[in-house]
Amino acid sequence: SSFIGGGDGAYAFGSKQDSNKGYFSSQGGRMRRSTALSNQTWQHALNQLDADNNGSVDEEAMFIHPFVMNDSDDEQLYFPTMKRLWRSTNGGSNWTPISKYYYNFYRRLSITASKKQNPIVYWCDDDSVFALPNAATAAPMTEIGIPSPGLPRKLIIDANNDSCVFFVKDGTPAQILYSGNFFTGSVQWTNITANLPAVVTPMCIAAYPGNKNILLVGALEGGIYITTDGGASWDRDAGFPYVQVKDIKIRPSDKQIFIFTYGRGAWTAKLDNNLSVTNDVVSPEVVSVFPNPFRDVINLSVGTKMEDATVILKSLSGVVVFQKRMDISGKVVVRPAGLT
Repeated sequence: SSFIGGGDGAYAFGSKQDSNKGYFSSQGGRMRRSTALSNQTWQHALNQLDADNNGSVDEEAMFIHPFVMNDSDDEQLYFPTMKRLWRSTNGGSNWTPISKYYYNFYRRLSITASKKQNPIVYWCDDDSVFALPNAATAAPMTEIGIPSPGLPRKLIIDANNDSCVFFVKDGTPAQILYSGNFFTGSVQWTNITANLPAVVTPMCIAAYPGNKNILLVGALEGGIYITTDGGASWDRDAGFPYVQVKDIKIRPSDKQIFIFTYGRGAWTAKLDNNLSVTNDVVSPEVVSVFPNPFRDVINLSVGTKMEDATVILKSLSGVVVFQKRMDISGKVVVRPAGLT
């Protein structure tokens, strides 16, 4: 380990292209970067964000201030000040303002980005949510803005649909709202945590890559709550302690889960290899899957007869656990004894 600077740690991003490269910040958005982590060397990375060179963000920042790095290009950084969004495409050496000015009475900010080379960047203040598609090359002041559904605690992009976001709403009652598609007209927000226990205050959420129905929520009161049916029901993970969960990340490559707590460090986990079943297959025939979620039996049925079809079920890790030819009636029953 090495001493980077005094004060409270804030945000950190490690490069996915270069293990020797990373960005870190302390209170007030004071950002540093390293291109030689093994040598424990650091440089200040605010530059144009701190034009008067006094060590602080000129356009003001939160105490624990967010920024984001594009996982697909470690040179891309996005930093929302209290007044507008800034972009760097060379690792913080140079910054350019790319949004209109906005007003932020309650001084709340959050930012999230997709993992594409030319990403969608979303950010929010206390009264608006903004989206900037093709953010690496987008012309300045071309963002989309809509009214905020509440006072934000955190904004998180959907890992399975980068045209949608989760909005963790602060206040009473605390909620997690899911947006409709940002780019198809009027955005509708849905409360996906309506069925969480009333005593639970959601702090963060992560969508399981590859399955839109699996969501993990971290709680202010402590613990992790999991749904496998898109929020219709939630269960607390009995193996995780009652400690406040500040953030949850899931690595797409191997589905490893990383849990960041307040006071008890960082944890890693994987979901059990239970079957994941969805009923959103619509081609070539409408498929019914019931009950969902299942416990002992899965029934699959198509609306019309099929002459040649095979049912294949996989575990969350991608292993084939069931394979059977569908009979002409268009039905298949799966029992635990038939799983491998």
